[in-house]
Amino acid sequence: MVVDSGESYQDIKSVLIEGKANLVAKLEDALRIMNSGISKFMTKYFGSPEHPMARQIMERQKKEGVLIRITLKKIHSWDYSKMM
Repeated sequence: MVVDSGESYQDIKSVLIEGKANLVAKLEDALRIMNSGISKFMTKYFGSPEHPMARQIMERQKKEGVLIRITLKKIHSWDYSKMM
């Protein structure tokens, strides 16, 4: 999986995650996994998993989301802005 940002070459920052990806097909399994790991994320960015925005994200994920579990092998990252 590759995630990047930046509009021009000199602004590109990216991360490449290598590993084995599995689609979590059962909704019950996906919700269990999300609830166990998402609490830290929601606390970090919203102060609490009970924050209204955190709740909204979770409700939307239940309706529309897909969960892909990646068994990590290696991470690569680069930042072209540091080279300019």
